[in-house]
Amino acid sequence: MKKVIIAVSVLLIVSLVAWGCAPPPEEPEVPRVPEVRMPEVIKIGAVHNMTGGCAAAGIQTTAGAQLAVDQINAAGGIKSLGGAKLELIVGDGQTSPDVNATETERLITTEDVIVIMGGYAITIPIMVQCQKYKTVSYLRLWAATSPRTMTGVSATSTRWSMTGRKSLGQ
Repeated sequence: MKKVIIAVSVLLIVSLVAWGCAPPPEEPEVPRVPEVRMPEVIKIGAVHNMTGGCAAAGIQTTAGAQLAVDQINAAGGIKSLGGAKLELIVGDGQTSPDVNATETERLITTEDVIVIMGGYAITIPIMVQCQKYKTVSYLRLWAATSPRTMTGVSATSTRWSMTGRKSLGQ
C-alpha cells in the first residue's frame, strides 16, 4: 500500500511539474473591427421633371434642393459625419414615367447616390427602381396649399415620406 501511495504521489508531482513547465496557452485572437471611414461627400440624387409639362415644378424643386445643400455645406456639412459635404446630382425625368425610371437607375448604378428625392408628378417609377436595387432610400417631398389637400394642416406644412435601406457605412 505504501508503494502505491508513493507511486501516486510521484506521478502527481511529475504531472504538476510538467503542467507548470508547459508554455502558457495562446490567447485567442480578437477579431479586429474594420475601421469605418466617414465619407467626404454624400451624393444625393434628385429626379425632377426639368422639361416637359411639369417642368416649372421640377425647376423650382431642384432650386430648393440645391439651396438646402448649399446652406448645409456652408454651415460645415453634416457634423455627425465629420463635416461631410452634400452633392446634389440631378436627373431630368422629362415628365415621362420611362425617363424617370431610367434616370433613377442611372443615379443608383452610375452616380452611386445613397438617397433619391423627387416625385412631384411621377413617383411610381422612382419608387420601383429604389425597391428594385434595395440600396438607396427614396425621399418624396411635397407641399400643398389647396384647402382640399390641407384640411387640418397648417398652410405652411411640407409633408414627406422616406423608404429604403442603404446606410453610409456600406
